[in-house]
Amino acid sequence: MQHGNRLVNLQLLRIFAAVAVVAFHARLHAVVFDKSFIPGSLGWGYSGVDVFFVISGFIMVYITAGRPIGPDEFIARRFFRVWPLYLVLTLVAAAIVLFVPAYYKGDDRPLYILQSLLFIPARRDFDGQFYPLLNVGWTLNLEVAFYALFAVSLFFKRQILALFVMVGALIGSGYVFKSDLLYFYGQFARGPFVEFLFGVALAHMYRANVRIPTSVAVASLVGGIAMIMAQMPGARPIVVGLPAFMVVLGVLYIPAPKSLRLAECFDFLGRSSYALYLSHFIVLSVFRRTLLNEHLGPNSIPAFVYIGSAVALSLAIAVAIYVLLERPFDLRVSQPFLKKIFRREASRTGRTATSVGLDRNVASAPHQ
Repeated sequence: MQHGNRLVNLQLLRIFAAVAVVAFHARLHAVVFDKSFIPGSLGWGYSGVDVFFVISGFIMVYITAGRPIGPDEFIARRFFRVWPLYLVLTLVAAAIVLFVPAYYKGDDRPLYILQSLLFIPARRDFDGQFYPLLNVGWTLNLEVAFYALFAVSLFFKRQILALFVMVGALIGSGYVFKSDLLYFYGQFARGPFVEFLFGVALAHMYRANVRIPTSVAVASLVGGIAMIMAQMPGARPIVVGLPAFMVVLGVLYIPAPKSLRLAECFDFLGRSSYALYLSHFIVLSVFRRTLLNEHLGPNSIPAFVYIGSAVALSLAIAVAIYVLLERPFDLRVSQPFLKKIFRREASRTGRTATSVGLDRNVASAPHQ
């Protein structure tokens, strides 16, 4: 936890962004129980993932700049940060699809499930969309691709220039070459990749001690939120990515809470956000089917009662997953293993082992 540091604010932003995504998905089910509900009223919730992409770009620079971390250590730490819980929840989704498919809609082909587990983009058989078995994992597919590009950029003296060039080349390849994979990483992902770069730029501002008055930070935060909620038409990097950048900038430059207890609360919620982001689609699907099994039909539950209940249930289950599974695995398996491996590597190469794990609590925008 970064008590006394404005990074604490990012923890609270992470949980708000995750809750926005949960509400966005829950609203699609709400119309089943309340025919008068207009789903578009919460359509802005999807922008939570854009906020995550900006945070992710910021954190990648923050945890590596000025520290002797090599590409191998960077990738290893990112792998242990995102994959274990993703593996578990993807297998849970696969079990539901295979044994009680009414509770979760998914593609049950073995190759597709394997591709989902390995962050390899693949089209679903029932609609041809680029979504893995764990629906929200499409953002993890992009996240992992960005990790790979960022790791390669660590080889270059002008790292950030190299990163921008590689991202631009990947986006461009989606327009030049006919390939499903390049389409996903190029045309489909151009918005999120630009948002990663927004975060990279923001990190350099922050590390350069660029001063922004609190009044400007508040205006940036309020303006960004207003632009997101307006749901303006246009190119995603402009109408959503830029406002997401404004939100993250505003939160980052607003003074952090002085209360240790409040900072610890922010920290805990932020740490739970990854579990919330990954698990909520399963929770919502099972919740909806359970209510339907109770013969609750149209106009049986007011939309915002349903959405509020779905969000609360998702958050409660996410906290349980974090406390009972994610945190124990990290403390007892991931961190000891990484310390052992890279302490040995540091002694062999003379490289000083870094403590990237110190900042791991903010290094995963749910999507990370």
